[in-house]
Amino acid sequence: MLIREKVLAVVMALFLLALALSGCLGGSGGGNVTTFELTISVSGQGSVSPSVGIHTYPKATAVTLVATPAPGWFLAIGLGTC
Repeated sequence: MLIREKVLAVVMALFLLALALSGCLGGSGGGNVTTFELTISVSGQGSVSPSVGIHTYPKATAVTLVATPAPGWFLAIGLGTC
């Protein structure tokens, strides 16, 4: 896989994660939302903390995400708005 493709795969994964965290992919909120689900996955090679899977957090909880690319892979972050 070319470096450009590796970077693109990581960027897309992080972009989707950012959208999910911002509420752009659902959770339109019915007014009394008290918990949010955070789905974490890895596209490409590397690791992420919290681990891959679905995590539930109370409203207003700050979650620290740590993404570590595998050797030969690069981490690129692209954030957008809804």
